[in-house]
Amino acid sequence: MSDPANLAWLQNTLIAHRGLHDDNKNVPENSLPAFEDAIEKGYIIELDVAMTK
Repeated sequence: MSDPANLAWLQNTLIAHRGLHDDNKNVPENSLPAFEDAIEKGYIIELDVAMTK
């Protein structure tokens, strides 16, 4: 079992799931602009990866 103290950094970390997407600004999720915006604002990016043929 993981030591909860090792995960404490997650409580103070900004994480952008699929980037910082915003439909009102025409920035779709999983797009380069969404990832760039997240990086510029100091977020960690979390995304889904799928294997294709």
